Amino acid sequence: MRWLMKSLVSLILIVILFIIIIYAFIQTQWGAQKTSEWLTQYTDYDIHFSGIEHDLMQPEQVIVHDLLVNPKQNKATVSAKSAQIRFNWQFFITPSHLQKITLENGNIDFADKTPSIPLSADILQFKNMALSSEKTDFSFDAKKVTGGITPWIPTPTDMFGAGHFQFSIADGMINNNEFSNFIISGQYQPNSIQIEKLGTRLLNGSLSLSGQYQDNQWKFDEVYMNGLRWQSSQTFDELIQSLSEYPRISIRALNIVDFTAEGKQWAISGFDGQFSQFRWNNALSFTTGELNTNDVVFQDEHFTDLIAKLNQQNNQLNLDNLSLRYEKGLIKLAGHWDQDNKTVTIQDATLSGLLYTLPENWLTFLANPIDNKSNIQNITIEQLSINQSILIDITPEFPFQFTNLTGKLHNLVVAKEGEWGLWQGSAVLNADSGTLNRIELRRPDLKIVTQQDNAIVEQYSAFIGDGIIRGSAGLVQSNQQRQFSLIANGLNVPLSTPYTLGLKTTYSDEIGQFTLKLKGDLRSSPVTPTLNGTLTGNKGEQQILNSVIQNGEIINHL
Repeated sequence: MRWLMKSLVSLILIVILFIIIIYAFIQTQWGAQKTSEWLTQYTDYDIHFSGIEHDLMQPEQVIVHDLLVNPKQNKATVSAKSAQIRFNWQFFITPSHLQKITLENGNIDFADKTPSIPLSADILQFKNMALSSEKTDFSFDAKKVTGGITPWIPTPTDMFGAGHFQFSIADGMINNNEFSNFIISGQYQPNSIQIEKLGTRLLNGSLSLSGQYQDNQWKFDEVYMNGLRWQSSQTFDELIQSLSEYPRISIRALNIVDFTAEGKQWAISGFDGQFSQFRWNNALSFTTGELNTNDVVFQDEHFTDLIAKLNQQNNQLNLDNLSLRYEKGLIKLAGHWDQDNKTVTIQDATLSGLLYTLPENWLTFLANPIDNKSNIQNITIEQLSINQSILIDITPEFPFQFTNLTGKLHNLVVAKEGEWGLWQGSAVLNADSGTLNRIELRRPDLKIVTQQDNAIVEQYSAFIGDGIIRGSAGLVQSNQQRQFSLIANGLNVPLSTPYTLGLKTTYSDEIGQFTLKLKGDLRSSPVTPTLNGTLTGNKGEQQILNSVIQNGEIINHL
């Protein structure tokens, strides 16, 4: 019996000695190297460290120096100058669960597919770490990261598992956009994030928000953006298309101050806005909104001092008021857009002091139907006033200009079921002066009324030299037709006027009177082959002009 006791004591002493030897061995540099080689051989990871430190005064803690962990089947990397591992009593029941892991002065590179990690901890803590991720559609790089997750319980499909988190980041990049002084706290679950607080310096400005992500949708309580400066290489259409690929967004209260953005052929600067119940799901919607901006550039157009107040009810967007400066003039309007009926109604609008040049091929544009995919198929103008404006067309074939243009449009439908035209209302336009294919005009005026599907120019007139031209016109708009007829009478005007206007008839500088009757189809391109009519002109009792117009060809009978 005494022999057995001596043997047992000796065995215990040998085991204790063996443990002491191993304990001392793994704390040497050579021992740490061999231990890391053994771990690499018998695990799915390449593991390297330069040393292990343990203090008997803190038996529950082990410090690993110069730790480097690489999954053998992945490019993810974890490195740390110092990794502190703290144990508790649960370690003896569940060796893979630790009380606390602290990684300090290192780097974590995330891969597209992060492997499962056979560890968990009550606390995962970072001190002065760097995080980076390079994915096809998302890149992230953060430096001087401090914070942690509690508890940290990763799953085979999610490295972060679930738990409360809090981090601070000194600076970094998201998709090539710089940020700094980043602070975030919240609760993380697989496919769900609750952000209690987020604040950062971003794009030379600041951003703060709170909200949650769930079911592929971001829901924010409040978002504040101040002084952001953002640049994009995309056109506006490309930007909208790219936004459709992102999760749905809803924001209870969105506040924007001094926002500036620039892309390809578009820019906006000095934008301020407040929106409630802001939503984006392949289309923009909100309950109420107020905004103002210093400058907006879209393609070749430039707007300044834009101010707007809007609200949305069901599928109707109401523009309570809008004012902006455009082409040295001022635009004010109020109206609404019914998205179900694809109808825009301009209730009251004023154009003052505009200098507007018609775009190239504007006649062709108006002759063609509106694209069926467009969200606007009908446009009604209830009240529109034009004051002291200038209208210019620089088409080389037939340029014109009207100076100090004034007018009023009343209950006029200018687009109906995808067709451009004039229906229902009336319009009166006049100007101080103008030119028509280089013919100088004084006091040109025009009055338009509508009858069913016909637009009728009841009268138009303009002074030329000591004479006057006046007449009437009509436009048939039924069954997608655009047949027009025109009568022009010139009195005490140069008989060269029709020639100067483009009719290649007999040229005469004589002063007299002429009558032009013309019919054609505005839907044709070109219109000239559809023109038919007559042109006669007299000087006193002498007939100077006598022409027939057939299919655009002029036949002179003199």
